[in-house]
Amino acid sequence: GDSEHGAVTERNESQETTHHESAEGGMPGPENNESFWKWFHETDDDTGKRKKKTEGGKKPGHNCPKGNHERQCQMVAKIMKKYNVQRLMDVSCVKNLEWIPVLVKEFSAENPDFRYYCTDSDYDKLKDTKPAFREVHVRDGAVEYLTTNWWKETDYPDNLDLLLSWNVLAHVSYGRVWGLFFSAQKKKVKLVIFDNYPAISNDLAMDRKLINVRRHPFNFPTAKEVIQEMAQPEDTEKRQFLVYEPSQLKLNKQK
Repeated sequence: GDSEHGAVTERNESQETTHHESAEGGMPGPENNESFWKWFHETDDDTGKRKKKTEGGKKPGHNCPKGNHERQCQMVAKIMKKYNVQRLMDVSCVKNLEWIPVLVKEFSAENPDFRYYCTDSDYDKLKDTKPAFREVHVRDGAVEYLTTNWWKETDYPDNLDLLLSWNVLAHVSYGRVWGLFFSAQKKKVKLVIFDNYPAISNDLAMDRKLINVRRHPFNFPTAKEVIQEMAQPEDTEKRQFLVYEPSQLKLNKQK
């Protein structure tokens, strides 16, 4: 099964063992008298070194709104920081208005080249998203609004670092799901992050509300990043964030 890179639910390693390995084996570990758990959360998954904090010593996503969407917001911020995301496309931003404007404000304030593409296939819904970004005073020019059929690569901006999709792929036809990944691959999008339900088998019903890309008909390989515990209060199944590099997916064009 998948294991999460960014958080651990079982504390199997003891502080004593980590101290011992750090001293004897040259492996990184917590400093003297520092809690193992604090050290674990503040170190990079790959290097074991301290994570860089944002300007002013604040962690990415430090302004994420409290409540049901806080973890969503913090995990996307973490991925954006880790992979130096400068161009983010949101499919669909209509789903994320409770938290994404705060992140866009944070990252665009730090980086004058940061661009966020707020997209939806419905022009009227897209138009209604604009006040949410004005409300938090997002920097002028940081947001572009695109009415787009996101399952077609002709509608994608160039040079995207990350494509975010929350609460969309579980509710559209499999053809459109395939279309998103084909488009991301063809347009050389570096990373895609989306929600997935790891405990279920896929259902062909038109009114389905779940998706699992690790099972038939998708059969995707292990994700680059797996972030567990993403369920919302209304969810009855386990929900996670998966991060994939589209270039690594073997996709067969669906008719």
